[in-house]
Amino acid sequence: MIGTSPEKTPTIVFQQSDADDYLMVTGTGGQKDLDWENVILTFTDTCTVSWNVNASVDSGESCPAGNITAGDKITFEVLSDSIEVTMVWEPTNGLIGSWKFT
Repeated sequence: MIGTSPEKTPTIVFQQSDADDYLMVTGTGGQKDLDWENVILTFTDTCTVSWNVNASVDSGESCPAGNITAGDKITFEVLSDSIEVTMVWEPTNGLIGSWKFT
């Protein structure tokens, strides 16, 4: 389409708590109307993932729908020694970030 630019991967900033095994959104770079359902979450080992909205997600699936806002929290119940978590913005297949929990 003329006059439009391709979608870009948003900048979503997280605070990681290795002690409590969670990621919390601290900012979205001023971007609005970002939806969790556009985020693909993968992890390297078995774990239970819970959302601040009491939903869960399996590795490789889209996250539960809802606006991404500061304070959103994703908790990982790590069932092994460690896991690596990766988030990808599905519309662009762009990396949002990756984290390791031990």
